[in-house]
Amino acid sequence: MEIKKTINGVLGAGNLSSPSDIFVSSYETEGFNDLLKTVNGVSQGLKLSMPNKDLLAGYSSVLNFGNSFSTEVYNLNKNLKLADNQIGSISSLVSAPISGAVASIGALNASMNQNLIFGNVDSSIIESTKRLSGLCIDTLKEQDKIFSVLAPRLNQIESMASFMNNVNPLRMVSGGLMELTGSLYPNSLSVVPDLGVLNEKISLNKKEKSDCQKKLDDILRKINPELVEFRHGCWEAFNKKGKDYIGQSSSSMRRLVDNLFRHIAPIKEVEKTKYFINNKDAKTERGLPNRRANIYYLLDYDKDQAEHFKRLAKGLLETYDNLSSWDHIPGKRDEFVHGVFIVIEGHLLSLLSIWKEKS
Repeated sequence: MEIKKTINGVLGAGNLSSPSDIFVSSYETEGFNDLLKTVNGVSQGLKLSMPNKDLLAGYSSVLNFGNSFSTEVYNLNKNLKLADNQIGSISSLVSAPISGAVASIGALNASMNQNLIFGNVDSSIIESTKRLSGLCIDTLKEQDKIFSVLAPRLNQIESMASFMNNVNPLRMVSGGLMELTGSLYPNSLSVVPDLGVLNEKISLNKKEKSDCQKKLDDILRKINPELVEFRHGCWEAFNKKGKDYIGQSSSSMRRLVDNLFRHIAPIKEVEKTKYFINNKDAKTERGLPNRRANIYYLLDYDKDQAEHFKRLAKGLLETYDNLSSWDHIPGKRDEFVHGVFIVIEGHLLSLLSIWKEKS
């Protein structure tokens, strides 16, 4: 009874006391499910635009996640006796942002193919698009994995809280992915006519995004106040749009990530992990732990129960490493860079929220 009261308190139509509650209520508007089905249907058709079998397999897996997640959530009704609109709201909290991001990846590759037919792109741009698509797919897989693990345990109060705490970071990551993919080719979003409408419904508003960033700052400040200065410095340089603002803002983001791991992943402790001891890929040329080893230490890599966080670590690492390739990306660099920053912050918030719970 107490568990059901807790969930009803979060999702009940008469108790909209947080941004997540308001987000749930926005999904109960007429026509939303039809909108979601339309976007998912187009995304299915866009499988044909995937340039190789690996990307096709990854794209298909995240595309099918919404259905499998909904099945998991609806199975909760056997024990919790929740109303259909509550079950649907829990499912939509995750499946809608995933659907929007997946559709944007499909639209990106469809646009690339269109430009290829008319001879408007060269081989380097095609390879950049493939790499970026793979990165976006891997990023969604990490988010999928988190919620796939949380879903079967939603009948526990603690897991329900973890679930709700990860919803807005997911929306942050998804929104960033949609922004950066949409920046590369003009009119790519028009490939999926209803994608813009869906994006408006699932995107964080200014207050929600600000709340996420404040929550991230609170965690960073407890680790070291200097980390907050790096994050703020990144956005100050980016927003002022001065000379070399992209270089300056990306430098601040790098300093944030590098210094963060120095504080919460001490070299001596990382060197004790099985991952560092047994893997050459975990070491720099000087034999010290690299960024991947630091992330795996942060996620308690040696413990079996942390296995499902490996994808999140990989996504954060690849998103961060992608900063060095901006000069080779076409389209609107400002929007692309802004999207990548948002993805990184969403990942960091998920990552540090998990670390905070375990520490």
